[in-house]
Amino acid sequence: MPGKILVISQRSDDTAQGKYLGDACGLEFYSAKTLEEIRNVLTQNPQTVVWWNIDDAKEAIEIGNTLNEIKFPKTRVFAVGKNPLDAKHPVFKLKAFAHFIRRRYQGQAVLELYPRLVTAAMTPSPFGIERYFPTDSPPKKKMQMTKMAQRRPLVQAIQNHLCGKNTPIRLATTVARVADEILLNALFSAPVLPDDTRYRATMDRTQELDLNQKEIVTIELSTCDRYRGICVTDNFGALRMKDFIDAFERDYDEADYFDSRPAHSAGVGLYQSMISGMSLIFISKHHAKTEVHMLFPICKSFREFRDSFRFISVMVPD
Repeated sequence: MPGKILVISQRSDDTAQGKYLGDACGLEFYSAKTLEEIRNVLTQNPQTVVWWNIDDAKEAIEIGNTLNEIKFPKTRVFAVGKNPLDAKHPVFKLKAFAHFIRRRYQGQAVLELYPRLVTAAMTPSPFGIERYFPTDSPPKKKMQMTKMAQRRPLVQAIQNHLCGKNTPIRLATTVARVADEILLNALFSAPVLPDDTRYRATMDRTQELDLNQKEIVTIELSTCDRYRGICVTDNFGALRMKDFIDAFERDYDEADYFDSRPAHSAGVGLYQSMISGMSLIFISKHHAKTEVHMLFPICKSFREFRDSFRFISVMVPD
């Protein structure tokens, strides 16, 4: 039975985007306006992707409760909103979706990227930065960190590389900062023992130790005509949905960010990455690996970046 895409929205632009995604991904298009219609479509067609307008909080709560009641997989639910993702939004607390799309449908990058994101959401193992880029993209560049001391030079090299590609300085700086946060999490928050104890969580993050084979962190850079991407991979697979939710729900402020305590640094780093304006994909398989992808448009100004596509996608175990 072919997969389906269900659009839950009264907006014509959401409907048009849903139809485009259906055609691009080979999914049969459905729309629903009532809770009964939503329940019927999803219970009868479990291989469905949901494209759901959450702007009306009251209506969205009812729909979110319905999704939770039928235990519909959150990894196939895309919440779409006009504003940035906010942990104070009542729908966020329902934990009924794993993807958030800021409603910006203009641009060729959206046409190329969002079908790949939807396809990944329906894939049991959506790993690999190449799946989020056109097949004719240039070969990706791959590096490995075998020592903690390599982190700062590597981050600087990423920033210099982007500046050399005429990336706006402010955007290149933002990318470098988020990449640094993701690398810190891969080095200090990801390593776990077989019983899931995080053995580096309380370690001083200024230490510069050599990494064993399991602890090596891989960095990949990819590009196409419309956007670029950076993927950071660790070999532990310790990231959980709870980590994402806890980091986003905490009311961090500037004092938290500069707090030197390692336990704070992990959550703040994840939080800062998520509110940076960067589009992020988190993918994890328990005791195997975690990938964090950062995607951003090729643009001429920081304002153009702010007005471009933006999403957060969390495909990790509960």
